[in-house]
Amino acid sequence: SDHIVAAVPPTGNRSAVLRALEGLEAEGGTVYTNPLVSALSWLKPYAAYNSSVCVVFVTDGEPSDPSYRALLREFSELGIPIHAVYVGPAGGPGESETRYIASATGGGHYTARTAEAFLRALMSVSASVRRLAVKAGVKVEATRRVEVRRGLGSELAAVCAVLLALVWLARYRVSRVSF
Repeated sequence: SDHIVAAVPPTGNRSAVLRALEGLEAEGGTVYTNPLVSALSWLKPYAAYNSSVCVVFVTDGEPSDPSYRALLREFSELGIPIHAVYVGPAGGPGESETRYIASATGGGHYTARTAEAFLRALMSVSASVRRLAVKAGVKVEATRRVEVRRGLGSELAAVCAVLLALVWLARYRVSRVSF
């Protein structure tokens, strides 16, 4: 559409996403900037913490706002790939744009002429995202200052042995002195 009709922020709640999708209907106009700005604002914090994130961008039309291309550099710099799915005939008006989006951000490109092809495209995106999630690794480094306290057992025993030796020596000397 020429405006955002439904928006669901990043969530693990599949039902919320499905409810939003069920209410969608094709309307006139095609603007790419608005949904891409929203996606970028939602995903920037995740990317800042090196979380693996991506965008699935689905359209059936050519954009009326070529200014959206300036956003693609930021997606690419943040490591956020856009997987673009064009719904329509091969060579259709939006196919070259979605191909450009995918190549500029490191995402995949899919063209779906039928409902079956659309499902296959989404399954391919899903498989790609799963591979990304499996590759993600976390390096955790924790530092903590540890103070080790040792007992004085050996030092105390040595001091006691020296004192005992001094006592024996003193007794020996005193016992040799006669009155």
